Amino acid sequence: MTTEPTVTMPDRAEMMRRLEAVDDEINMSQRFYPLIAKKAGATLSGRGIALALRLAVADYVGAGLPPVMAGVLDRLLPEYVEALVDDPGVRSDALAALAEVRL
Repeated sequence: MTTEPTVTMPDRAEMMRRLEAVDDEINMSQRFYPLIAKKAGATLSGRGIALALRLAVADYVGAGLPPVMAGVLDRLLPEYVEALVDDPGVRSDALAALAEVRL
């Protein structure tokens, strides 16, 4: 059994700082990024990161936003991976997992 490489995600403040560096729009900062930041300090594989981001999108859109927002946010997820994941191998795994299934 092969285990996938993992990283420990940054702490909440650092995650928020990095996400806001990608896009500091107020609704994203106040409503969407906190959903991603729930994984602060978690140890995740690339697939785990991709799943966590997709679940954050589902939670955010499920709170009453038009379904088209899921597709808009999905296109931004690679930028968030680039901002949050320092390890090149895990980053590559996360980007590959996101590319496997597009919304």
